[in-house]
Amino acid sequence: MLELHCHTTCSDGTLTPTELVKAAIAARVQALAITDHDTVAGWDEAMTAAASEAAEIEIVPGLELSTVHLGRSLHILGYYPDRQKLLPPLTERIEGRKRRAKKMAEKLAELGYPIEFLAMPEAMAPGRPHIAAALVRAGHAKSSADAFDRWLGDDGPAYVPYE
Repeated sequence: MLELHCHTTCSDGTLTPTELVKAAIAARVQALAITDHDTVAGWDEAMTAAASEAAEIEIVPGLELSTVHLGRSLHILGYYPDRQKLLPPLTERIEGRKRRAKKMAEKLAELGYPIEFLAMPEAMAPGRPHIAAALVRAGHAKSSADAFDRWLGDDGPAYVPYE
């Protein structure tokens, strides 16, 4: 079995790279692609986890690039990219994601819903799911879906488009 589109907590996934590898091994996945949004931060941990489990699983380094085309959000998957060529533009992309998240947090505060982000690793790509989780933690939303419905959806009052 192959799983070629997985996110970790390095972007908008719910499992760390290590937890994801362990879950994939338990599900008998033979090849697992780590395709976080706009970051390669999860690759090394996933590969280390796979090696430490001594399991027959191949970690496929991948990436899901977020972009906008004709005014619509578009995601492009890529596999086995050249990390060294990608690091400079990805660093800027992650900084753009952080600026976007900050603007959304500012809008929420202006609307009377202040949030606090948890500490994020430098190479983590924050997105709307992180803001939704912060709204839930702050008691402003019942669930992430509620946060998207009320504030973060594409037409929501706290939405900020990609740079």
